[in-house]
Amino acid sequence: MEFDRIWVSKLIRWRFFKKIHPCLSSILIFGLPQILLILFFLIYFKIFSKLNLVKIYSLTLGASWVALGPYFIYLYDVKLLPSFFQKIEDLFGNKNCLNDLCSKYNTFFAKKFYKFSILWCALIVFVFYCNSEFFAFYKIKYLSVLFFLAIVDVLWVGLLTSIGFWGIFTTMKAVHETSNAFEKIKPFYKDRLRGLAPFSNFAINTTLLFATGTLFIPMFVDFASGTYNFIFVLYLLLAIFISAIILSYFIPIYFVFTSAKKIKGLELEKIGRKYELLMKRDKLDLINQIRILNLRNWYNDYKNLKLYPVEIDKIFKLASTILIAVIISALKLWLFRSNL
Repeated sequence: MEFDRIWVSKLIRWRFFKKIHPCLSSILIFGLPQILLILFFLIYFKIFSKLNLVKIYSLTLGASWVALGPYFIYLYDVKLLPSFFQKIEDLFGNKNCLNDLCSKYNTFFAKKFYKFSILWCALIVFVFYCNSEFFAFYKIKYLSVLFFLAIVDVLWVGLLTSIGFWGIFTTMKAVHETSNAFEKIKPFYKDRLRGLAPFSNFAINTTLLFATGTLFIPMFVDFASGTYNFIFVLYLLLAIFISAIILSYFIPIYFVFTSAKKIKGLELEKIGRKYELLMKRDKLDLINQIRILNLRNWYNDYKNLKLYPVEIDKIFKLASTILIAVIISALKLWLFRSNL
């Protein structure tokens, strides 16, 4: 089945670039122009001698994400999102419903991002515009040609990062709707999570892709700290980013848990009604006595099912992404203080 693809994925697989690895395509199409633009600014303003480790650190990490971030978007669009719907087929009795949901959310990710992107880019440009320190460092005059060139670059970066956030929204909505639509849980399923492992895997893999945005924390701090206190901005951005990482995983997990709990409750009611019907009989033969015993055991086993689809390895991955964000921010703070 063919699905809509977001413009980033189409560009990465455009013409000649189909013949090379998508990661290399991302670097050539998105990373190389960004690196050349940074070098142009540095050469034009002759400020190599003024660069310190703080600026180099921020520019290097930011340019790295611009080069690789579109590849992460491509992975989400082409592999992660479609494969999620393939892996939850066993939970759906109505395959047409699942196919419709798959098509709906591929289109949602590929076509519906622009409103959020406009708002996000407007916020990024506003913060950038208010940073008089940045313009003073690079000797850029307001409303000059170079000013507008810098604005275009910020808009470009803002557009790419907004799609990263859009992936989080897509995952949350997709998990919410599919978890409300699936019809059964499987107590003895091979994944040890009652058949709910695809939801957990989808959530954590989305979070890991989103967490690569950690590379932008130092650059965003540089943009924002021209107006406000550097350390305050650093801590604020770190707190927001860590909160986003945690929520991007646990909100979808909560949706799955509540839906599975509802299905569990309905199944317990069904078992209870069968048990009551048998108990109302005046005489119980051996077969019905065995049925009653089986229903009791099944009821107790089902009642004790653990439905929260969380595994230790997922928590470890989540903690690792948070640790990386803290390390990157701590190194930024150390470099800042060492250059005072």
